[in-house]
Amino acid sequence: MRSKAFGRSFVREKKRLLVSFRTNSSMLSQPLMAPLLGAHMSIAGGIELAPERGGTIGCEIIQLFTKSSNQWAAKPLTEKDLVLFKENLKKHKIRTAFAHDSYLINLGSPDKTLHKKSLDAFTHELERAEALGLMALVFHPGSHTTEEHRVSLEKTEDDCLRQIAESVNLAHQKTPGYRVLTCFENAAGQGTNV
Repeated sequence: MRSKAFGRSFVREKKRLLVSFRTNSSMLSQPLMAPLLGAHMSIAGGIELAPERGGTIGCEIIQLFTKSSNQWAAKPLTEKDLVLFKENLKKHKIRTAFAHDSYLINLGSPDKTLHKKSLDAFTHELERAEALGLMALVFHPGSHTTEEHRVSLEKTEDDCLRQIAESVNLAHQKTPGYRVLTCFENAAGQGTNV
């Protein structure tokens, strides 16, 4: 793989799709001698409760949604939310936390309106994860369907992958200096998911 100044190349079927990524060397340089125990924690009642819930069941690492996973809109995070969340991470000995983005986001959609909405929401998810001091934002790459879940006849899987890569790069350009990593979550590839 060929390195770039801001990212690395990912190769798929001999076609290059450039996806930038950030490294957080201070988080990644800490040796992990054994796997960490963790789970996805609810944010019901307030995002600051997720670390407490994780600590209660013995988690060392947690994943959470920073907002409702099935809505576009998000209640703004207050300074109090951020402080309490970070205090609870320490208090409950949670070593690190990851966010998972909204299930509505589809960076590969051929529908221009849905794609723009998805890119804006993805960038907002990065902003929320950064504000909370999270290590990473986990996301599903997307699919080449429209908002009405119709398969695009004009776009191929390769077009979809190219658009996802360009979208992640664009979101990174809109969030310079951020430490939060972006992590692609595998999908089984059912239907038009990539």
